[in-house]
Amino acid sequence: MKDDKDTKKTDPAEARKRRKAIITSQRDEGDNEMETETDSSEPKKRKADDAPPHHNKGKKKTQVRYDPSVPMNKDQLAAWRREARRVRNRESAAASRQRIRSRINELEDELDEWKDKYEKAMERLKSLEQAK
Repeated sequence: MKDDKDTKKTDPAEARKRRKAIITSQRDEGDNEMETETDSSEPKKRKADDAPPHHNKGKKKTQVRYDPSVPMNKDQLAAWRREARRVRNRESAAASRQRIRSRINELEDELDEWKDKYEKAMERLKSLEQAK
């Protein structure tokens, strides 16, 4: 039987909390380092994983979290996320089908225009051949 210490290590919720705390503390440390670097006279070296200055114009893009607004147990949370994923997938599929339908309509319109141009060109060719 596992003791509480082993359970904490394997509990995903606890692991997420620990990771979040670590990331937050690392960000805080990084902000402090950036403040000291800007004060120094030597230029700041860009890390390999830093984005070029023109990419993130002041705002950092955050990942969308799909967490419910009410507390749930693990099974309920898994079911809620699964249902949310189904809804997002359904909406995405509907949008994809709509894009395909609109593209087909555009291509059909373009085909009609080309057919008209072809018919006019053939009529003109016949009239020029008859005029000779």
